[in-house]
This record gives sequence, C-alpha cells and structure tokens, in this order.
Amino acid sequence: MTLNDQKNLYSQAWLLALASAAGVAQVGTPAIDDDSVDMTLKRTGGAGPCRSPHVGVQLKCTAATQRADDVFRFPLSIKNYDDLRDVESHIPKVLVVLYVPGAADAWITTHPTHSEIRKCAYWLGLAGAPAVANEHSVTVSIPSNQQLDVAALRAIFDRVAAGGRP
Repeated sequence: MTLNDQKNLYSQAWLLALASAAGVAQVGTPAIDDDSVDMTLKRTGGAGPCRSPHVGVQLKCTAATQRADDVFRFPLSIKNYDDLRDVESHIPKVLVVLYVPGAADAWITTHPTHSEIRKCAYWLGLAGAPAVANEHSVTVSIPSNQQLDVAALRAIFDRVAAGGRP
C-alpha cells in the first residue's frame, strides 16, 4: 500500500468517526468520483426547507502544512476546484483537508484509557468561487478558524437544512 493509499483510507476513517460523533446518520462513498465527491454525508429528519440534508465532501490528506496569515494554503486540481465552485449542484459540496504527521505510524496513538487521532482538518466551501485561468491547479486559502469538528459539522448541516450553503 502506498502512502497516498494510506492517506485516502485514513481521511475516510477520520471523517466517518467525526460524522458518527456529530450524529450524521448516513455516510457513503460513491462508486465513481466523477464530480469531486469522495464521500457523501446525510443527516436525516430535521426542520427547515431542506429536510434530511446531504453534503458532498472532497477529501484531501496531507502532511505538508502551508500556514500564513491565519489561513492554510492548499494546492487543488483545477478539476476539483471547478467541480466544487459549481453553484448548480443539487448537493452542496465542501473541501476537507486533513493534516497529518509525516509518518503514518504517528497518525493514531493508543493509550490504556483513550486513543488520539492526529491531527485535524479544515473545511472550505467553494460554491460561487471565481473561475481561474490556471490549467492544472489553484492554491486555495482555508481560514484557520474553519477547523472541522463536531460543532462545525453540525453547523454546516444546519445551514444546508435552512436552505443555505455550507
């Protein structure tokens, strides 16, 4: 298994654990990722104009942290960028970048009383972002206050259920 394969599996497991803690009822992995959605999340029920909201997630996992001026910079392929900025998509999408230590054996540490899952993820909604002239990639800036945790995931679903964007 390559390190990239490990990062892919780890980021999926990380998001599944977070979704479970946040009370997200359904988590899926599309058979084919043709619109930059690696996983789908669904919260069943609820009130508001959008009951049982769905959110599509484009997952990235990296050990390379580029932080400056309260933002994390992450290079994203043009295909992913264009797919995520689409405002016509029926299901809102977010980019989730999980930052991990460089060595895979440092991603999880277990103790007799608890386990530690390292490090943390940040999210970004790109719907409505401007087109760019770049051909291969664009560097996006993710605000450091957009850490993805249980409260943030619940808030994303609350906004989508209310008819808004993540």
